[in-house]
Order: sequence, then C-alpha cells, then structure tokens
Amino acid sequence: MSLILPFLPSLFDFSPESMVLRWTSDNCPRFLYCFELDENQEVIAPKLMEQVEAGDIEPQELWIGGEITKRLNIENSHCYRGIKATAKNLEEVITKDLGLSKKKKTNKQK
Repeated sequence: MSLILPFLPSLFDFSPESMVLRWTSDNCPRFLYCFELDENQEVIAPKLMEQVEAGDIEPQELWIGGEITKRLNIENSHCYRGIKATAKNLEEVITKDLGLSKKKKTNKQK
C-alpha cells in the first residue's frame, strides 16, 4: 500500500531578503553576519558600516543587494536592488578577475 500526497508548495520563502558579499584578497572576511533588526524590525548593518568607516573593509570589495539597499548606502560599493542582479554582477567580476571563460548553456542547462 502506498500513500500519495498532493504537491503542496512551501509556505516559506527561503531566499534572502538582503545580502552582502565581499570579493577580496584579504585573508579574513572581517564579517560573517552583519545584519541586525532595528526598533522597527527593519534590517540594518551598523557593524559593517563601522568596519568600512574604520578602513577594515574596502567599500569597492562589497556587493550589496536586496531590501537593505533602501537603507544602506556605502559609497563606492556595488549596490543592486535585486538579489539575482547582485550575484550575477559579482559572478562576472570573479570570472574576469580569475581569467575564467563563461560556459555557454546548452538546452539541457536552461
């Protein structure tokens, strides 16, 4: 006897609302989790701001994406409203920096 359950879509979206990525030659990330909630339950990143202002993190090494870009503006960083756009732009930079060639997608990969 087998039980067949109907497909139920997940009620939870596990994609990130905001993200901060860093592409650097520094041997330490200097941050692992930079987000906090303020008194209005909005995502903020005060520790990241402090590290940039202190010179521990170079702003041009940061890719910031998603909701946080409405409240976090770090001059000379790479800010994108969308999560996918953030990741795509950084992927292009990494590909170029490492001298990699982008593989063309076949019909099966699309």
